[in-house]
Amino acid sequence: MKRITLCLIALGLLPLLLASQSDQWPVKAINKSGKTIPIMMLLEDDTTIPVFAIFEAENDHFMDVKGVHNGENISIKLIASNDVLVPVKGVSKDGDIYRVKAVDTNGNIIDVKGVSRDGNTLKLAAIASQGNHLPIMAISPTGLQREVKGVKFVGQNVELEFGDIQVIAHVKALPTIDVGDVDSKWDIGAITNNNETLKLVATSSKGKAYPVKAEMDGSYPYLMNVRASARIVIHIKLVKNDNKLVVTGIDEYGRLYTVRAVSDDGEAYLVYGGESTGNVTPIYVQGDDDNTYPVKAISSGGHQFDVKGLKVKKDDVEGVISGLNEWIRYYAHIKALAPRQNIE
Repeated sequence: MKRITLCLIALGLLPLLLASQSDQWPVKAINKSGKTIPIMMLLEDDTTIPVFAIFEAENDHFMDVKGVHNGENISIKLIASNDVLVPVKGVSKDGDIYRVKAVDTNGNIIDVKGVSRDGNTLKLAAIASQGNHLPIMAISPTGLQREVKGVKFVGQNVELEFGDIQVIAHVKALPTIDVGDVDSKWDIGAITNNNETLKLVATSSKGKAYPVKAEMDGSYPYLMNVRASARIVIHIKLVKNDNKLVVTGIDEYGRLYTVRAVSDDGEAYLVYGGESTGNVTPIYVQGDDDNTYPVKAISSGGHQFDVKGLKVKKDDVEGVISGLNEWIRYYAHIKALAPRQNIE
């Protein structure tokens, strides 16, 4: 087994070290005895850079998992491969690739791979001797833990491309969620000051309305798809119209659906995107008297998830769908996310 000497690049770590310790959690593999093994990003000369889960203000539905090299935050991704186990790599903005490994105190290098998929998430593990899979966790300074997984935000197998590099999932530290509900579909709506739920519907050009739902994909209720179902699936996206972000339905034939929040007496209200923070955009309903209400996914047991617009790419165009008469460019995917949690 190859061994290396552990060291830090002081300049490269400076942005992380200046942050509050509660904002950065070291990422580690944990063996059966509870001993932790740091996850590292390796340079070509085997210099090691610690990998952290990083909290970003107003965006704690998940924590981004990154290494820092030469002042650049380098995201950790799962990369398309013909291998049975999926490679985990650091990918810079320029498309440079870095190895991601578990490195013990003796300098032994242990592979880190994606080992299985469950809906929108991929399980990660350090592959120890005799093929044992060690779970990978982000651990706070106070001992809180979040499981580190690959997350798929997009329906396609390939989420993002850097030249010849195909990213199939993004590595995040996820909150522990136990909603207790077995519902595979949750209602989508906004709760008014009068405790009325304005439910979202997608309406076709012929006036047919279809309820918008949050649907579980796999057994881990962290990230739920938001869609409506007719004879085919109606995908719910955030589209930019006249510099406004409007929630819109688009089916697989490129037909557009108007998405509105509807009251019990049939009044329909605009559903739109608010001010984005990082790659997350809050979704609101514009109610009466200029009141705005956040959109939620609501289970039969009363649990609530936040409905947000999520972006993978940095520019205004997240993706393009072939419409009936033109190409439809959308700004973000709409998902239901577990509520923000305390990270202290």
